[in-house]
Amino acid sequence: MKNKKFSYAKIYLDNPNAGIHYDRVISNKFEEFIFSMEKSFLRKIFDELKTVNMNYLDFASGTGRIIAFVSKNYNFSGLSCLDLSENMMKIARKKTKSKKVEFVVGNIEKQHNLFKKKFDIITAFRLILNLEHDKRLSVLRELNKLLNKDGVLIVNNHMNRYSFFGIISFIMHKYFGYPLKGECSKPGCRTVLNTMSDKEARELFEMCGFSVVKAYRFTLIPGYKNTILLPEKFLFNFENLLSKVTFLNLFSKDIIYVCKKK
Repeated sequence: MKNKKFSYAKIYLDNPNAGIHYDRVISNKFEEFIFSMEKSFLRKIFDELKTVNMNYLDFASGTGRIIAFVSKNYNFSGLSCLDLSENMMKIARKKTKSKKVEFVVGNIEKQHNLFKKKFDIITAFRLILNLEHDKRLSVLRELNKLLNKDGVLIVNNHMNRYSFFGIISFIMHKYFGYPLKGECSKPGCRTVLNTMSDKEARELFEMCGFSVVKAYRFTLIPGYKNTILLPEKFLFNFENLLSKVTFLNLFSKDIIYVCKKK
């Protein structure tokens, strides 16, 4: 049975241990490898943007992986992070050593005065796929309002439909009837992951007042939990090499978009 009232945010609002569970889910070799790739591309993006004298927001910061990395390595004028869940934010505070970070719990769709300032850069990782379809437009439009003129949104698609796992998930959902993650309320229900094509993502950003100026693609070689197919250091260098091959990187699982406010 499908749960039509499913809310991704509600998972973390209702369960006080959701943050601990989330960190356990992402604490494996494959997820840690993906995060190492994400950090390497964020370094490239931030170095090109010259982040001095800029205000930065990590939106939907969860348990704080991104804000902890950014606050440790970059000297923004202002550092903020926002999440709906106080339980998730407690974990983020523990991970983030910098005292300069402003931690905010709230909902940008309902609370329009959460910040007295606007931002030059916003990151939003694992956002667009996890949000319900009807919320994607409204949330991205609210993020657009939070940006200064020519501000930059850095957002990722963590399951490209034309990647190895993306194709499997799409086929299982469309042709074999498997529900998407969060659609089934039965205990032990087998679900598949949401997917999004590059075209769909770009159209979504355009509708919300953004233009994509750059995209970084990676994770062409599949892995799962503690199974990666090559030694991590070699895989890191190999993936960086493959990310430069236009035809091959169309099938990468992960895409990071650099979007400029129009």
